[in-house]
Amino acid sequence: MRRFLLLLPLLALALAACQGHKVQASAAAKPAAAGARGKPASFGGGFGRGGFAITVQVSPVKVGPLASLHSAPGSVVAVTQSDVAPQVSGVVQSVLLRPGAQVAQGQAVVQLDPSSLQIALSNAQLALHNAQISLQTNQQNTQEAAASLRNQVAADQASVASAQAALHSARVVYRLGGTSQAQLITAQSQLSSAQASLVSAQNSLAQNQRAGTQALAQLQIAVQQDQNAVRQAQLNLSYATVRAPFAGQVASIPLNPGEFASTGSTAFVLTGRRRQVSFSVPPSDAAALAVGRTVSFEASGQKYPAVINQPPTAPSGGVVPLTAQLRGSSLPPIGTVGTVRYQLTLATGDLIPISTLQVTGNQLYVFTVVKGKIVQDPITVLAESGVTAAVTGLRAGDQVVISPPPGLLAGDTVKVLGAK
Repeated sequence: MRRFLLLLPLLALALAACQGHKVQASAAAKPAAAGARGKPASFGGGFGRGGFAITVQVSPVKVGPLASLHSAPGSVVAVTQSDVAPQVSGVVQSVLLRPGAQVAQGQAVVQLDPSSLQIALSNAQLALHNAQISLQTNQQNTQEAAASLRNQVAADQASVASAQAALHSARVVYRLGGTSQAQLITAQSQLSSAQASLVSAQNSLAQNQRAGTQALAQLQIAVQQDQNAVRQAQLNLSYATVRAPFAGQVASIPLNPGEFASTGSTAFVLTGRRRQVSFSVPPSDAAALAVGRTVSFEASGQKYPAVINQPPTAPSGGVVPLTAQLRGSSLPPIGTVGTVRYQLTLATGDLIPISTLQVTGNQLYVFTVVKGKIVQDPITVLAESGVTAAVTGLRAGDQVVISPPPGLLAGDTVKVLGAK
């Protein structure tokens, strides 16, 4: 009995010690809850669970757009390309340039045999000369006939005047009884005949004038038509020399001397001096590549700026074809293959390193350092590109912890690497 009484104090001390250990273990297992922003919960004296500050590396939050660099294969083509056709048919006399030659606007490239065109011009000139002679002859004949008819009218007018005077005299003498009625009737007949002759002469003169005017008009039209034929023949002769319609580079010449070139066939292919890049992008990228957007073309270690000059069209084969005109004085040759690079804005928000992101269950968060303490901030990721993410839930200038050390919890006291 005495021995049992002695063991009771020892058992009470043991139970008290065990209960103390349980309280300490429970406190250590339960993480400190994060307080309000800038006022994190802390452990004991405010240090890490080992009684010292944890060293962390931080990155400041920046607010802005998150861009992603995309690329697509592209090739250099001419902005303007023309299959130049001869405007007259003929045998190729000579090819004046070679493919690759630079030409000015109007410079001769292919020469056709002009012989038949020269003959056509000569015939047109002869026809014009003949029409001009006919016009001059008709004008002269009309003028001569008109002069003769005018003289006839004048003579008939004089005859009428003389017959009128004779009739007047005969009437006076007849009233005095100095002449017979037969003589009076004769005088009247002579006046009527003279008047009829005058009317006929006047009609002939008027008819001559009308006919002359119509004939001259027809002959003048014939002269104008022959003049047009001469100009057309001269133009056709000039077309025997096939020239560059604009300044550029001769891409190819499919004709050789002695071959027949017809209108509508290709005499040579001419490309303009302006160049562009042809490429294709996914439909999801095409909407952001509007006309006027600048991209970069890289080939053979060189970078060339280019500006989109064609609005996006309907997809073809799963991609959208685009072109961008190259800028600058030194441009890559046509046919150069390279890479088109362009940036797309994925989202605008708080920009942080992806290595700062943490997840528990379905909750994304980051650790920030506020007054030397760790704060756990929930965030929403808008987009990711490379090593950067655009998120919401932070503010510009916040210090987010990069690659948080294992076991880091809200409320821990930390020391920022590099901070004084």
